[in-house]
Amino acid sequence: MNGMEKIEAAFSKEGTPEIPVVMPYTHIFIRDHWEELTQQPWYSIFSPDINEQIKWIKEATLSIGQDWFNLPVGYNKKEAEYFSIIKEGEKISILDSRDGSKKFFFRPRIRGESETMGRGLGQDKIPYSIEEFDQWFEIFEKNKPELVLQWFEMAKNFNIVKESAWFDKNDDEKESLFKDNFLLPQLILKDWGNAFFPLGRIVGPLWYSFNVWGFDETMTLLIDNSELVHYACKKFTEHAFKIIDISSIIGTKGIWIEDLLTEMISPEHFKTFNLNYLQEITSEIRSKKMYSIHYFCGNPYKKWELLKNTGADGLALEESKKGFTTDIEEVSAIINKKMAILGNLDPVSIVEKGSSQDLRSEIVKQMRAARKNNGKFIMSTGSPITPDTPLSRIHEYIEISRSLGKI
Repeated sequence: MNGMEKIEAAFSKEGTPEIPVVMPYTHIFIRDHWEELTQQPWYSIFSPDINEQIKWIKEATLSIGQDWFNLPVGYNKKEAEYFSIIKEGEKISILDSRDGSKKFFFRPRIRGESETMGRGLGQDKIPYSIEEFDQWFEIFEKNKPELVLQWFEMAKNFNIVKESAWFDKNDDEKESLFKDNFLLPQLILKDWGNAFFPLGRIVGPLWYSFNVWGFDETMTLLIDNSELVHYACKKFTEHAFKIIDISSIIGTKGIWIEDLLTEMISPEHFKTFNLNYLQEITSEIRSKKMYSIHYFCGNPYKKWELLKNTGADGLALEESKKGFTTDIEEVSAIINKKMAILGNLDPVSIVEKGSSQDLRSEIVKQMRAARKNNGKFIMSTGSPITPDTPLSRIHEYIEISRSLGKI
């Protein structure tokens, strides 16, 4: 079985006879291990040349050897013909021949940037009314595209606002527009991509809201201005629908739903401000014949029934840390075949720092959980792979998992 077949089987009622092996947030691993994965220069991630894009994405995917990969959208071909990469010493820019303008890029820093966009998602004015939020959201959709190359945060080349009129077309016209203008995913899937499970990613509506107001204010608004939080979640859900729509058209098979900080709210608030929107999103994903994976970060204690009822096809949880324990065998017993489970192998103490025997022992435990869940299981780490973990260790993790993953 290839990666596509194994992961699709893991989501099925019957489960898979061969447990697939993956890592979450592949784009982070690629950022931190570029030279181990491809011979292409780092700025290939921004190249408007579709052949250069195909080359580095294929090299990186095959070098890692896991069962899924992030399916990129790429540049609109009608715009890409005007772009070219300019290298001036250490400076890299994209030249737009239409007006001579340059957009400069810098290599993403290993371990990520020390400064993030933070509260307001890069906007100075924080919205405190529905009218202000509408103004904020218009700028957000223009400046915060998510259907980028799906590898680095700064590789922005798809703008939902620019193609917003496309979403008003009927399904056939819309599909034709996207397929005529975005060729990269089609060429990848035609060449080699169908041997792997093509993955996309969206951000949960409430997690997005935490990014608008910051943690403290969002927690206060849940009580003092619940109408505004609900309005924001509805708008972010609509935004997610657009990404889901495009993802389906380009050939994505699964959507990773990132849900952070919601462990910090009560089960009642989770049900009121998060569950309904997650259910809408997973229903939309299923209607497009794709699979959904809900990545819940933090301690799932007291929220098990809620997590079992998001409508997601798969549940991904963090490894035990930060004062809580998430035992994967207990998770399997709780889920009881209701959905697929992703493994939560510890990427630091086991994958990066553990011995080969430590790694094997923990994978044995994960595979016991896989069998308890009837093969509805995808072997994974609970968090992104660390920068200090070499590619050779990932290969060891994959090889051991595959050798032990026959159900």
